[in-house]
Amino acid sequence: MDRSPLPDQVTARPSRPRPARDLFWSTLAERDVAGLALCAKKNKDTGAASTLPACCGTPVASEAGSRPVRSHLQVSLHQTDQTTERTKSRVTITDGDGNQVVYHTSRRDALHQMLFGMSVLSSDSLRWMWAPRTAQAALVQFPATSLHNKYFLVRAGEGESEAENYVLTNPVAKTSMSAGLSQRGKAQVVRESAPALRAMGACASDCWLWPSITQRSYQTAEILGALLGVGRSRIVPEYSFLDPRGLGALEGLTWDSARAQVTSGDQLSPEWRPPRGTDGTPNESVSDVLVRVRQVLSITETQYSGANVIVVAPDSDNLSVLQAALLGLDLRRHGDLAMRPGEVRAVELAAEAPVYYSGKVSCARPPNCL
Repeated sequence: MDRSPLPDQVTARPSRPRPARDLFWSTLAERDVAGLALCAKKNKDTGAASTLPACCGTPVASEAGSRPVRSHLQVSLHQTDQTTERTKSRVTITDGDGNQVVYHTSRRDALHQMLFGMSVLSSDSLRWMWAPRTAQAALVQFPATSLHNKYFLVRAGEGESEAENYVLTNPVAKTSMSAGLSQRGKAQVVRESAPALRAMGACASDCWLWPSITQRSYQTAEILGALLGVGRSRIVPEYSFLDPRGLGALEGLTWDSARAQVTSGDQLSPEWRPPRGTDGTPNESVSDVLVRVRQVLSITETQYSGANVIVVAPDSDNLSVLQAALLGLDLRRHGDLAMRPGEVRAVELAAEAPVYYSGKVSCARPPNCL
């Protein structure tokens, strides 16, 4: 028995939308699609039997080096009958101009013929069908002139270690209660951070919270989510790129003593590092921090578009280094952009430094500022 499918209608009306599960799309050359429809129509008018491979079997040669005009060939399969022997289906082929060719066949035969038909298309068609596409994901470049999303930077409320005035930056302790919010820190989030974000319209529409997994940062995000009406599904913990800057041998010192050494060292070079410690605490330079925050921004720029992203960091250095790099400012003076616990800032890609920045030297390619 001849099981070759026969075209039973060719129309010029636009096709109606089909369920996504019933659609199979292939990108073909415009002339190949048009040739398929004309072949089917000719065979129907003459009463000749036609199969899908027969209509696709005469490729149209393209000019050497030219790119064929592309359109979409829409192939939809609809089950019409289920028997013990086979599943019968209706195959509808629609070209970019809305011309339709309808076949009645089995789903197995239809898929086989579609694959066979695609195998005899012109080489130019196949080249453009399967040519690799340029990846859109990339690292954010500094200074930035535009971003896909709007960003709000939040320094977490005061932590227990900050309240007790000792340095705690070892990653081992970032989820311990000693790295959590103090009572004053919780009040800062409720009375300062949340109202500031609400006034800026940070969660007026599409809003995501990206906190460090550090205890005080995640607690800050949970409080902000509750006050701003952001569900837990929109709180995305960052496990390493937003860790507090590791201060090496300065771990355990008072914040005043450690901050004085870090500030003087950072002003020498973005490559300056605190002394190496013996307990495994990283000793990070400004350049090291820049690598991490660039990763965070690159991930969110790839994952979202047109969204409001609230970045919650446990310390000031993550945020001040990010701001300086975005604006193209001298990374040695990132401390002029320091943020206090609970403070909120919207990222502004201004041509000039903000008023709270006192540095005079711009940096065209951070961190190569010297």
